[in-house]
Amino acid sequence: MQSGFHKMRCGLALSLACAVLSGCTPEDEALLGTAMASAVETAVEDTKHQAATEVAHLSETAVAGGENLVATLAAGGSQAAGTAIAQVQTSMPRLGNHSPALPGARCTALADGVQSCDADEYVAIVADLSRPWVGLHAITANNWTDPERFSAQTVQDMIPAWQETLGCSIVAGINGGYFGPGHHNSEGWTVVNGQARRDMRAKVQIDPSYTPQHWPAFVIDDRGIARIGRYLWRDTYAWAAVTAGPIFIEAGQVLPMNVCKQQMLPERYCTETYNQSVAAVSRDGRTVYLLVAPKQNLQTVAQWLGPAGAGVWTAIKLDGGSSTQLVYRTGDAWRRVIPPGSGRAVSDAIVICAH
Repeated sequence: MQSGFHKMRCGLALSLACAVLSGCTPEDEALLGTAMASAVETAVEDTKHQAATEVAHLSETAVAGGENLVATLAAGGSQAAGTAIAQVQTSMPRLGNHSPALPGARCTALADGVQSCDADEYVAIVADLSRPWVGLHAITANNWTDPERFSAQTVQDMIPAWQETLGCSIVAGINGGYFGPGHHNSEGWTVVNGQARRDMRAKVQIDPSYTPQHWPAFVIDDRGIARIGRYLWRDTYAWAAVTAGPIFIEAGQVLPMNVCKQQMLPERYCTETYNQSVAAVSRDGRTVYLLVAPKQNLQTVAQWLGPAGAGVWTAIKLDGGSSTQLVYRTGDAWRRVIPPGSGRAVSDAIVICAH
């Protein structure tokens, strides 16, 4: 089939012949005009078709090129992201390889992100919660769930069953909050894996004259960040919590030792010498210190942990005296840090997991 351009060229040739030779009749000229018009129309349609074909081809090429470009950028972006993550992980100080700012501390790695530190009379476990494999939990003696049927165990005795329940390797633990003499009922708010094992309603049932207050508590939220503050159970969600007190370092500053009275706790907790158990956190809630100190008053512990030392943002006194105990695992062996006169069975504990 002849193309429109070929027909048009033939028509032009015939027209030129008619003009030069003057041999065309009117009928020939009419026929020639019709042929010319048809040729031009065909040429225009062919041009449109060819243009559409070229546009489609260019579009397909552009799409293919765009897809290739997107794939290339995605691959490059993934590689860049991977490189950036690797660089960040490489640049982050790993606990166990670098000492935290604990005055005079000699530190040993227990796991990546967890270490034990000794300094004079102090023994501390330091955990880096920014590591996704390091977690912090509250656990209870004999896994009690009924707020009126409490039990008691040492921290070390609590660990085996909870290690299976939590599905992680527990590397360290310290005794937790206060409990009543003889019955081991928690004196405050206790939360385990997002479930309240003890709240102020149960406290009121035992002591109708008790007025719920904002108790000092050590709290882990659902993002794994540790906080220390004063909480009322009905206003706060927590993944884990134990109630203790007083809070004696706040916003990086050591508080005056009348803080016990202000927080409705016995003044002797602030002034007298005890075996001390303490929990402290950094400003971002990502570094946690669990500390045992034999025969110290709270002021001395506060000055050692305070702004000139560890960079602790907030610290809370846990149950102390005969409850004081810290355990941690080195390889397959457990080390127990129990000052003389301490180590009795308690109602709850704070533990560090390394998944």
